[in-house]
Order: sequence, then structure tokens, then C-alpha cells
Amino acid sequence: MGHIDKPTFHKILEKCKRKQDRPRVYIETGVNTGNQIAVAMEVFELCYGVELSSYFYYKAVQRTGLSTITLGDSRNFVKKMAEEITEPCFWVLDAHYYDTTPPEPKYHLAPCRSGMN
Repeated sequence: MGHIDKPTFHKILEKCKRKQDRPRVYIETGVNTGNQIAVAMEVFELCYGVELSSYFYYKAVQRTGLSTITLGDSRNFVKKMAEEITEPCFWVLDAHYYDTTPPEPKYHLAPCRSGMN
């Protein structure tokens, strides 16, 4: 259980940036104010995100300028992305604690880092 903190996220992106066969697509749920997806925009060609809160959605769009951030429920968004994107993707699920300390984790992280070694 846990979260990806800011330094770890940057390390993962740096490793990803050096890979010739890295995914072109980055998908994030829970974009909050858009800080993390803004960093990902420097690495990936296509970035998509979703935010449930209209307040944070507008902040994220304002921060990033991305028209690919959706206001809505992650469950519907993930299903839609899984159906529409037919190439490998870099997924970050509920990543909205980029700049703050998250509450006690309630979910298990998928082993997404294993392919980045």
C-alpha cells in the first residue's frame, strides 16, 4: 500500500524519458490542480486526465491548457480510455497527492514500476 511521492514520480519519469520504447500516452485519474500531468507533458506526446471536482478540473485545465482533461468520474473515464487507446500507456491512478501528503492509503498500488527498471 502507498502512494507515489513527488521525488519518486520524477525518478520514474526520468527513467521513462531515457527509454526509446516508452509509451507515447500518459493517462491520469484524479488530476487535482494539474501539477503532475503538467510534468508528464514534458515526457509524453499525448496526456489525458480526469478530475471529479469541478473546482480542481478548471484549475487543472487552466494550469496545463490541456483539452484532454475530462470533468467526470474515473470509473467511466478509465473504461473509455481502455476502449479507445489501442497502444501501450503509462497509467497513474488517483494521482492527486503530488504536492501534498496523502491520507492513510486505502488501496493497493499496481506494480507499475516493474517495467521501468
